[in-house]
Amino acid sequence: MGCLGRRFFFPGNGFGFVLIAVSAAAAVEPLTVRKASPGRAPVRRLAGDGQRPFTADPMRDRDEWAAVEPFRWAPVDQDAHLAEDADRAGQPGVPMRIGVNRPVPGTVLSSITDGQWIDGRSQRSWRMKLEDPGSFGLRIHFSRFELPNGGSVLIRGSGEGSPLEYREKGPRDEGSFWSATLFGEIAYLEYEGPRHPAPIIEIDQISSLYRDPEAPIAAIAGDEGGVAGGLLPCHVDVNCQPVDSVARDSVGRMIFTVPGQGTYLCTGGLLSDVDDNTFAGYFLTANHCISSQAAATTLDVYWFYQSNSCNGSVPNLGSRPRSDGATLLVTSAQSDFTLLRLADDPAAGQGFAAWTTGVPAVNDQVIGIHHPGGSFKRHAKGPVTTSSPICGGLPLARFVYNDWTPGLGVTEDGSSGSPLFNSNWEVIGQLFGVCYFSTPDCANPSQYNNVYGRFSFSYPSMSAFLNTVTPDDAYENNDESATAAAIDPGSYDLTLVDFVDYFSLTVLVASEVTVAMTYTDADMDVEFRLLDDEGGTIDFDFVDDGNMSVSAIVVPGTYRVQISKIRGWGGDYSLNVASVLSSCTVPDAAVEQDPPTPKNRFASFTPGNPGLNTAIRVKLTSLHHPDPAIAGSPSFAAFEGASRWVGPPQTHADPGGSPASFSAAPLQCDPYFTDWGSVGLLHVYGPAILPDSVYDIQIIEENCSLTNEGNFSTPLTVTTRRRGDVISPFNPPSTSQPNFADITALVNKFVGIVGAPRLVEAKLQPDLVEPGAAISFLDISNGVDGFRGLPYVFAGPTSCP
Repeated sequence: MGCLGRRFFFPGNGFGFVLIAVSAAAAVEPLTVRKASPGRAPVRRLAGDGQRPFTADPMRDRDEWAAVEPFRWAPVDQDAHLAEDADRAGQPGVPMRIGVNRPVPGTVLSSITDGQWIDGRSQRSWRMKLEDPGSFGLRIHFSRFELPNGGSVLIRGSGEGSPLEYREKGPRDEGSFWSATLFGEIAYLEYEGPRHPAPIIEIDQISSLYRDPEAPIAAIAGDEGGVAGGLLPCHVDVNCQPVDSVARDSVGRMIFTVPGQGTYLCTGGLLSDVDDNTFAGYFLTANHCISSQAAATTLDVYWFYQSNSCNGSVPNLGSRPRSDGATLLVTSAQSDFTLLRLADDPAAGQGFAAWTTGVPAVNDQVIGIHHPGGSFKRHAKGPVTTSSPICGGLPLARFVYNDWTPGLGVTEDGSSGSPLFNSNWEVIGQLFGVCYFSTPDCANPSQYNNVYGRFSFSYPSMSAFLNTVTPDDAYENNDESATAAAIDPGSYDLTLVDFVDYFSLTVLVASEVTVAMTYTDADMDVEFRLLDDEGGTIDFDFVDDGNMSVSAIVVPGTYRVQISKIRGWGGDYSLNVASVLSSCTVPDAAVEQDPPTPKNRFASFTPGNPGLNTAIRVKLTSLHHPDPAIAGSPSFAAFEGASRWVGPPQTHADPGGSPASFSAAPLQCDPYFTDWGSVGLLHVYGPAILPDSVYDIQIIEENCSLTNEGNFSTPLTVTTRRRGDVISPFNPPSTSQPNFADITALVNKFVGIVGAPRLVEAKLQPDLVEPGAAISFLDISNGVDGFRGLPYVFAGPTSCP
């Protein structure tokens, strides 16, 4: 039937249809899959939301729109098209047509030559009005669509429904597409964007709806069983029978346009997949409805088009949530099925129907939920049968046959592709049509059988999609605000596979928080929000170009980052989170020792910054690289790039030295904040301070973000000397250091001779625990070993927790 395939059959084998090869292997054991419906809504931004107001309502700005000369088509010939539909009534597998494609007479409509331009200082506006007399609605085909960055086209019909909005190259970034359905005889198009470059908008055809998509004309003109101006009288409201709400809400009403032909109605349903963490829009319908990507691209699916109670009020179709566009995954005429993946997430609370590869038995009760004639959702129920009529080209191995029980509903044109459920509300097929001895109507259910493609036969071709689990990141349970994943400032590589990802960020002091996001805009469009602890939006970004950021100066507290997918299937993205203290002062750089006196096991400098509590970071920039000629010398390159922090300073005596004491501090893994301004010259030591190495010294103020490099002072680079090189000249430039003079100087310091090098310059022992201890025989021994070119003996740095 129209979308019940249409009334087509006479007993025998006298009809044909194209067979597309598909594996006929059935599952050895019945497989059943079901999952809960999502309890949260994907973001659906209406045209103009958060942007400029849309002014195409003819009740507003009447004078401005009245000045726009409309482009008119000749009135659509409804009677002629209905007659054509009647002529095709006996053809098998033909969906219910509601519109015809009509070209722009002569050439194309163009934003360059048609419509009305309004120039502003920095923006330009363009308006065009299309009139399709006698139609119930229209779809517009843009043969070329290229908008500059920041420009958008808003379109509204004179009937019901929200405006459509298109940017850049259209919804799939292809530069050519069919618009969603606009209700009413008139379409208002309005562009607004930058003055340069100019947009390119070309229209070459429309599809005129000669049937009312909400109040269908009799499915076939002159149908004996039909009611003039309506459907068969024996349809049953889906909410007048006990139904599973998930199964009911999985069913959607389809409008699609076949290039070169027209616009059609069918029904389909969302299927569960095995991944409980995602709600991918796998949509099952009939092959005779959609069998090409060109048609799938034009698909609109309307959700929840159903009464609010048994025989209650029915909402306007244009007010229903809608999914636009789909990708054709697999299709076959052998069991008349098509599996699509919707381009957008389904609506909030959407049902995802369970399914099974189990085969129904004769007399099992089955239920159909469908949109006859494109009208609101209906119910039909009856037993499985193998009794005649059985269509000669539709064998029982590939199709399920059933009768409808009088009083429990029927199917009709527009119902094609709708799911068939067993008594457990599991999908076991999709509607192809009817086989009949006499024209089906409400009074002769024994004269015809309904025909559904068997899900068990189709399943092997769909299994690769329905059984796919999309890997998520380490935070896969963060799809609600209450389960937001805690993150700190830093960079994160993530994946969005469901509707929303939430992250929480705790700020300890008044700070400027910035979160940047990068992703591939071909995979998805997103909305990006920074929220307060009550869920209110602080900052918002929705420019879908693959780069977004939100930022704000905030007081101490916990904040949420929300990434919401509004189009596409999701994919990988990265977050970069930065928190900068709003009153953070960048300290002065550390000061080099004057005159510069490099040492073997100490990094020496003056921290400065009196009056500020600061911490000192030591970056291990370049560590000891052994001379290849010295066998057994270790390399510490694995630690290069790591950081350590300077711990609490202490004062140490230097017997015989001048001055008589010095300040030294060990390295540690955690920052230590104090006022270093009174310390003066500081000697930093520890296993990570090695001879012949380079370190960068940087200072940061207390309470500043340690992850923001902009909070640190300019680095002071300190280079240590070669092992045993304790007096001038230092290595480099000489490659002969240390020499005999260095060894002599070590001995002089050991015996306390006046004028020997300072203690912090002479210490070489491997375990540098007490900088104040006098140099030992180990120091002299290490100096001699360095002089002789023996292997390096120091332990070197260790890892931090």
